[in-house]
Amino acid sequence: MPYIVELPDGRRVEFPDSVPKEQASQIIQAQFYSQGQQLAAPQEETGTLRRALDVPVQVASGITTGVRLITDSFGANNAVSQNIRGVEGFLQNLLSAQAKNDQQEIARIMKAAEDQGIGANLRAALQSIATAPVDLIAHAAGTAGS
Repeated sequence: MPYIVELPDGRRVEFPDSVPKEQASQIIQAQFYSQGQQLAAPQEETGTLRRALDVPVQVASGITTGVRLITDSFGANNAVSQNIRGVEGFLQNLLSAQAKNDQQEIARIMKAAEDQGIGANLRAALQSIATAPVDLIAHAAGTAGS
């Protein structure tokens, strides 16, 4: 499926998914920008349908995490747990760019609250839920169902 890169001036350029994002950035740089300007690597466009597909992926990821946590009771990092971590990584790669950005933001929020006391941790938890409520609920539902 092709991806679309929106340039800072609003123009949109479409690339087939066989073109790596780094190469797309180089093509855009060469065709649209002068030597002195630099352009960041293009980001995947996230539409409503693409975001909706994150929900079942998050549920599956939650189920996988729940099963891994159960297998960890037989020894952390056992062979089964390690294989399940591979499945978790695969599922994470299926998420949209927006979902990945949300996960990074949640990690940043929680990291900033570390060692700040219970009040800061509760505020960070609420802020994290506000950042990606549907994703967090879907992941929690999957974990609870496993």
